[in-house]
Amino acid sequence: MEFAIPPDLAALRAQVREFVDRELRPRDEAIEATGQIPAEALRAMADRGLFGTNTPRAWGGLGLGMLGNCLVVEELARAHIAYFYTSSMNVH
Repeated sequence: MEFAIPPDLAALRAQVREFVDRELRPRDEAIEATGQIPAEALRAMADRGLFGTNTPRAWGGLGLGMLGNCLVVEELARAHIAYFYTSSMNVH
């Protein structure tokens, strides 16, 4: 049984990790201070298709399966738990 992450999903995870470290983590203090995710962070997430990651591409999502969705959500949650809760919503 193979437990390795497929190369395409490993690449996606690396891209999301870089985005999280560059764009989202610096806004963690603002979330703690205001109780809200800054609008620019939400726009940046939407621009990358990070809402509805398992929503089919035909409906505007990334069309990821369970593993891909879990990898993306895990990376988002590394910044702030608010991103985890927000990522499953399908708003833009």
